[in-house]
Amino acid sequence: MAIVERAAEIQGGGGEFVVAAAREAANRIIEETGVIRFAVAGQRGFAEAVVGPPKPPDGLEKAFASRRPRSLASRPRALAFCPARA
Repeated sequence: MAIVERAAEIQGGGGEFVVAAAREAANRIIEETGVIRFAVAGQRGFAEAVVGPPKPPDGLEKAFASRRPRSLASRPRALAFCPARA
């Protein structure tokens, strides 16, 4: 308790210091807990989307079905050279 009293003296606020310190600690705990919960919820949502992705819109399926495969010759010149092929 001496450390709290010393810090309160330094701050010059006695009871106000204790209240402010408690408020800061409470906010930190709530924020950290929220981050962990959101992280877990985000992971769960990602896993669910990978396992059971939503059906793509009809327009996207039609566009994909009508596309023509591109040959290597039609790719940009920057991709034509590959050190592994040289």
